[in-house]
Amino acid sequence: SKRVFDLTQFEEMQKRNEYLTGRFGHKTVSQLLWTERFLNLPDAKIQIEKTTNGIVLKSDKFIKEVALTIPNTTGAVFDDNYFNLLPGEPKLIKIIDKANGSSIKAKGVNSNEVEINL
Repeated sequence: SKRVFDLTQFEEMQKRNEYLTGRFGHKTVSQLLWTERFLNLPDAKIQIEKTTNGIVLKSDKFIKEVALTIPNTTGAVFDDNYFNLLPGEPKLIKIIDKANGSSIKAKGVNSNEVEINL
C-alpha cells in the first residue's frame, strides 16, 4: 500500500457514520471507516429500473453491499455484485446471464429488498 492522501486536514471524522469515496478514471470505489458491526447505517430504499442494457439502481442514501439475485435459479451472472451504492449516483448493472429467470432482486445491508420483472 501507499499513502496517496492525508486526511488530517479534515475536521474530526465520525467514523461510524462516514465513508470515503475515491474516483480513479471511470472507476469509483468506497471505503468504510469502521467495522460493519459498529456502523450507524441509515435505513435506505433502493430504486430499480429495467433498461435495454440491464438494470439501473439508485438511492438517496449510502447502501452497503447490494446483493443481486435471480430467484429460483442458479448460475445467474452480473457484471458487478455485492457493491456499495452511493447516494445520488445511478449504477448500471449488466445482466450477462439471467439463467432463465424472470425477475431480479436487489437487497443491501441497510435497505429494503426490491424486485423487478425482466
